[in-house]
Amino acid sequence: MLMTEPTPVTVDGARHDPWEVVQMARHPQRPYALDYIQRILDRFTELMIEKIETLSGDWKRPWFTPGVVQAPRNMSGRNYNGMNSLMLMFQAEKMGYDSPVWGTFDRITNLNYAKALSLIHI
Repeated sequence: MLMTEPTPVTVDGARHDPWEVVQMARHPQRPYALDYIQRILDRFTELMIEKIETLSGDWKRPWFTPGVVQAPRNMSGRNYNGMNSLMLMFQAEKMGYDSPVWGTFDRITNLNYAKALSLIHI
């Protein structure tokens, strides 16, 4: 069996060998799921407080503009659910978005690449 050099792995823009990646993943001070959940809940709380403050005493007015009332969905048409749905609705309201369609940078880039390929006639 031939021994080859391990393929370097890129993490946060820096190249590491696979063993370094394992050590980082096992590090006792790495972020845990509860750390991420706390950050998400903090962000949700901030968005909720902002929304309540913008109501300015008019509690009969709908909380969301008509364009945002639709359930957020991804570019394939699948609806988001749970906390993701609420977070995206608050963000759409805050930014004034009319469309409930969301996508990641990679997804949009891939769609544009596929569209560009379909336009090329060889």
